[in-house]
Amino acid sequence: MIEPIPTLQGLGRRPPVALHPGVPQLDALQILTRHHASGGLVGDADELVGVVTVRQLVYAAQAVDWRHQPIGRIIEHAPMRFASAMTWREAGRVLSKQPREQILIVDPPGRPAALVGLRDLLCRLYLSSESTERPAIEILEANPPILPGRTPASEALAAMAEADTNCVLIGSKRRIDGLVTLSDLRPLLLSGGDLRRSDLISLRHGSTLDQPVDLTLSAALHHLRRSGSGELLISDPAGRPLGRITRLGMLRFLLGEAGRADDALVPPSASCRTFWVCPTVREVRDPATSEVTLEPAIEALVYSEARFRAIFEQAPLGMALLDHDGRILLTNPSFAGLLGQSPDALHRSRLLDWVAIDDQAASADLLRRPFDVGSSGQRYRMRMATRDGAWRACDLVLAPVPKLTGEVVAAVAMVSDVSEHRAALQRLRQAEAVFEATHEGILITDAECRIVAVNRAFCEITGYPEKEVLGRNPRFLQSGEHDAAFYQRMWHAIETFGEWDGEIWNRRRDGEIYPQWLKIRRIDSELGGPATYVALFAELSSAQDAQAADYRAHHDALTGLPNRLLFEARLEHGLNRIARERRRLAVLILNIDRFSHVNDCLGYHLGDDLLREMADRLRAVLPERTRAACRRGGEFVFLCEDLQSTEEPGFLAAELIRALKTPFFIGGHNLFVTASIGISLFPENGDTVLHLCRTAEAALDQVKEAGGNHYQFYTPGLTHLALERLTLEALLRDALAKDEFRLHYQPQVDMETGLWLGAEALIRWHQPDLGLVAPNRFIRLAEESGLMVPLGRWVIDTACAQARTWLDAGFEPGFIAVNLSPAQLLQDDLVATVTKALAASRLPPDRLELEITENLLLDHRFEVQRTLEALGALGVRIAIDDFGTGFSSLTYLKRLPIRSLKIDQSFIRHLPDAEEDLAIVQATIAVAQALGLDAVAEGVAREDQRLLLLTAGCLRGQGSRFAAARPARSLTPGGRFL
Repeated sequence: MIEPIPTLQGLGRRPPVALHPGVPQLDALQILTRHHASGGLVGDADELVGVVTVRQLVYAAQAVDWRHQPIGRIIEHAPMRFASAMTWREAGRVLSKQPREQILIVDPPGRPAALVGLRDLLCRLYLSSESTERPAIEILEANPPILPGRTPASEALAAMAEADTNCVLIGSKRRIDGLVTLSDLRPLLLSGGDLRRSDLISLRHGSTLDQPVDLTLSAALHHLRRSGSGELLISDPAGRPLGRITRLGMLRFLLGEAGRADDALVPPSASCRTFWVCPTVREVRDPATSEVTLEPAIEALVYSEARFRAIFEQAPLGMALLDHDGRILLTNPSFAGLLGQSPDALHRSRLLDWVAIDDQAASADLLRRPFDVGSSGQRYRMRMATRDGAWRACDLVLAPVPKLTGEVVAAVAMVSDVSEHRAALQRLRQAEAVFEATHEGILITDAECRIVAVNRAFCEITGYPEKEVLGRNPRFLQSGEHDAAFYQRMWHAIETFGEWDGEIWNRRRDGEIYPQWLKIRRIDSELGGPATYVALFAELSSAQDAQAADYRAHHDALTGLPNRLLFEARLEHGLNRIARERRRLAVLILNIDRFSHVNDCLGYHLGDDLLREMADRLRAVLPERTRAACRRGGEFVFLCEDLQSTEEPGFLAAELIRALKTPFFIGGHNLFVTASIGISLFPENGDTVLHLCRTAEAALDQVKEAGGNHYQFYTPGLTHLALERLTLEALLRDALAKDEFRLHYQPQVDMETGLWLGAEALIRWHQPDLGLVAPNRFIRLAEESGLMVPLGRWVIDTACAQARTWLDAGFEPGFIAVNLSPAQLLQDDLVATVTKALAASRLPPDRLELEITENLLLDHRFEVQRTLEALGALGVRIAIDDFGTGFSSLTYLKRLPIRSLKIDQSFIRHLPDAEEDLAIVQATIAVAQALGLDAVAEGVAREDQRLLLLTAGCLRGQGSRFAAARPARSLTPGGRFL
């Protein structure tokens, strides 16, 4: 064996190629190719800037204009200088810790003598190494990226750069059809080819993974010396790729830094994001055939890696690998999904950064414990942050990952979200408390009608202790008072409708027969398993109990008022009496405006409290001859008998509305409530219970259409309006499916220059039979009928697609504005809807503006704040529409991600004559300027209005002065409108 050269002197036999920093990158690549050099020195007569390599130049080709860019732009650091007197083994150790493709050897005076690469250093180490006959699989690293054959070469180059490799494989994990290296891309670049137009199939090698798994280090090093890519790919006997061997990995091994392969945990790099535990593999030679095979450890290695991958990637439990500093090296999809982050966002971040701030101090010490000597897996409970800013209660298990020597080199964190589990436990505890505290007897049976649970009230009413009834069929409670047909009808109702309730006679333990009011409900299994049955009963042991049952059947349990059944019976009786005596009566139906919003924002329990207080307040103002009832949640009905005049119901309606003006203090909240009332008269508007209620409802609908907080007498025309409303609602339900909606766009302009800034999307309905239906006729109807959410989703999708169409056509549309309805903004999936629309249209988020009304911000500020913050995080613009018509809180305007305030057109319409409107407009502009927001004037119709607004400091506007709302085909985005 040739003795190695003791120093670096003599390693480089040719002077290095010198290049000026201003040389274009393509020219530099041609110069290095002509000199058969892998790198060159970059500098001028006064200063040596650095080293440029062929690899750097090929990577730089990802830029569109790379050919003409100077090489000085891709120099990242000064050259690493080695004195020629340094031994090559010392130089190798430095390079193994600070990798460079080329090093500069300088002579004693400090002048550049030669550029030396890893290949030259490997040659010297190879000549003196005693370990080169060991299996090459011991230094195996992760596979390079695997890409389809039709992948453009530009994408392949980007994949190489990201994975820090010199090649990519062509095919799939099951089948490899070839490979492409950086060396294959160089001829294409030198010939002026376009990486984006060339696919991998046209560049691939005919032979790919032809290096067998039993390759020795000596043979591997021989191939690496000849390889242009600097990497060697290894396959198993079936031709499947196992991994790669790199020059840097070989250098580290030959220097003795890799350690024994059976004790080596190769830490993950930022590129491959994986780790290998490599067992020792030894050759076995058959004496008869001289055939060389390997021990089963190779197969076990492949199987172990595949098994680890499958478990790690598919595990529903969040898993992450941590280094000594608690930084995340590797995550599985479940861990990333739990935090709502991408794996790239989590990589190299500290796990502690995702722990709730209040828990971080206690958690910091816990995260270091796996690295303590003798530590084992430990379980902790902590809160972790998600992408939307919410906190989740999580169980965290931290376990050490040791080498065979016992040294802990990493820790694995296993995280499970227990928020829902904890909430379910809380609900279970609450249900258990109710179960034991209620005065009604409860028994639960399985699908075979065997009793599995009873409560304390059951034992007290029946006299049976719990231990005597568990596991028994409840038929032992039967009194014998009912025949078989009774029970058949009962079970038929349970199996058909899911429940039955009625009076039944049962027997106590002491033999006494007593009446019950029994309710049985079937509980179906969500997983398709057998159903269970729950029975709840109250004892009816006296006439007083029967009277109580009758009361419950005819009164509202919440307010104590008569219910609809009792009210209609009283109305029927009143009609019969009034008809005989030829007198008059009135029916008033009162509906609370936006009562469902109270339930949505504050919860049903506070909504119930509000109804109780409202009932008390309304009862207090009723005249003697007026009866009240609770018709349904949020709706009351009143019967006024023996009217002295037809104006009397109107006076009562005004008094009822006035009684609700004082705010209600419920659960720490001041609630302002308004109501709408519809009135019908007997005999003018109907002579039956059904007819009077329908006409009162028609009048109520008319009040709702006008905005509520008022009352309305029924007129015959309202029946026509009600029928028209029903017809319009039926047509509206089919309009979206029949593609009858269109969007018109009204430009928003710079009022000083007239230039287009953006456009507001306004919906129009072209109904084949009715023609163009005005928005004020169908928007409120869509909101009340539940159609606003799908309709709003269509508007967002269509507006984004149109903006993308304008951009692709070369126009500059600015932003596209879409109005959000209350129903949309309160939907849990609004952020997902917007994200999907932006992704489908490829529209940048800052091109979309979402407008919400000022009143909506007040009514639902907590829910709206979370949603708007999530939309703002996407980059979407937020605007407050109709500003000035509500009662805004400047505090919330400052906290929310709002970009602009749109001054309602009602304040613009009468300018410049209306002094009060002008004062409101000037105040709004001042607020916007103070908060750093854009003020936008809506409904600008005349030139004097434009000039007045400009003088007041409002620069943006929209209205007929500039352009009316028109279809997209009639607009040219980016134009001038003055």
